[in-house]
This record gives sequence, structure tokens and C-alpha cells, in this order.
Amino acid sequence: MLTAVRVEPAGRNVDTVRAGVVVFDAAQMAKVYEAIGEKVGAFVRVKNGFAQEEANYGYRAILGNLKFESGLTVKRVFGGEQRKAWEALGEAQDAAGDGQAINQTKAVLNSLLATNGDRHDEGNAEVKSKPVNIAAEVQLIYRPYRDQGRKLSHLPYKVFRCEAASELTRDAGGKRTEARKRLEAAQQRCAELVTNLLKV
Repeated sequence: MLTAVRVEPAGRNVDTVRAGVVVFDAAQMAKVYEAIGEKVGAFVRVKNGFAQEEANYGYRAILGNLKFESGLTVKRVFGGEQRKAWEALGEAQDAAGDGQAINQTKAVLNSLLATNGDRHDEGNAEVKSKPVNIAAEVQLIYRPYRDQGRKLSHLPYKVFRCEAASELTRDAGGKRTEARKRLEAAQQRCAELVTNLLKV
């Protein structure tokens, strides 16, 4: 039981792993969907934008959430030397305009590894030995909808979903800045860290 970590509403969750698959031939959509379910991980939630009757502003996609069982423990992924990489990612997010990212990162790591130094550690002591199962998101997008829908609506959607100025700065502030490059490098290091652990 995590006693020191607050559970956020679903709308505030950040996808751990995201991918977009552009399908050029609509007749192949079902086959692509089945292949992902068989080869990547079982779908635990699916939102089929092609089947929905309500207005969706012309954008259609199949949004699926998958459970990927890594075989790794919390301590193996976030503890020891790995912790530095995750903290560097939080610092890079701060520098890119994400406000309190480093404080939030440290709070989550302290809870996961029971290193708060307070009464919560006892309740969190078993968490570090738990398996890391990753929530992944995949969008299957038919190419015309991507080209004529998503590309045109994505920026207004980013503005609409931001609750704070720091989020808008992060989402809209150009990708060529030094802070953005630092963030991308930190994200890459963390991704490589997990990939290398999976190979062992």
C-alpha cells in the first residue's frame, strides 16, 4: 500500500509509454489492432473512435491501453544508480517549464523506495519488491484523419487541456530550446535504462 503517494484523477495521469500507429489502408486496421494485442500486450481498455456516434470533431482513431509486464521490480528500475537518471529527468522537466517536476519526482521516488525518512516508509516498505507493470497507450490512426484532422486540431487541444501556465509553456514552448534538448536527452537516458534492464 502506498501511503505517501496521492492518486490523481484519471485525466491527470501521464502515459508511461505512448505510440501512434498510422494505418494507410483502412482494411488493415483490424489486423494491425490484433497484431498489437498478440505481440505487445493485452488490451485492458479500448475506445473505438470509429464506432462512436457522438460528435468527435472529425477525428477518428482507436485508442487502446495495454498492460506490459516487464518482469522487473520497482527497486531494480528506480533504485540504486537508476535513481539519479529519474531525478535528472525531473530536473530537466523543471528547466523546460514544468514547474514542480523535480519535487514531484523526488516525492514519488521516496514513496516507491520507502526513503521518505518518516512514518510512511513502513507502509511503503514492500513496494520496492513489487513488479513494474507498465501502462502503455497506442493510437491507431487512419492516415487521412491524421493528416486532415489531428495535425490541424492538436495545438488548440494542447491549449484547452492545460490547467496552468507552466503546462502551456511546456507544451507550446519551441522544441529547439536548450531546455527542451536537455529534457529529450534525459527522457532518452531513462528509456535506455529500462531497455537495458529488460535485456539482462
